[in-house]
Amino acid sequence: MTKTIKLSFIDAVLLGHIKTYTKKELFLMYAPNFNFELDTDQIVEHGLKVNFLVKKGKHDLYAINPDYISVGE
Repeated sequence: MTKTIKLSFIDAVLLGHIKTYTKKELFLMYAPNFNFELDTDQIVEHGLKVNFLVKKGKHDLYAINPDYISVGE
């Protein structure tokens, strides 16, 4: 009998089951949302601050939190 294990989002990211993005990829995807007023590092810092992004290990790879709910600013 096979046992199914439900991974948490963080575990799935760390194990490589969730797509990860580089800072450059995140900038290309989300810079228009900020009218190109934020640079790459600022976009990533903001994403981490509001829990939209999760950093994968020591690498500069980030995953988008599927449970993120925008509350506006």
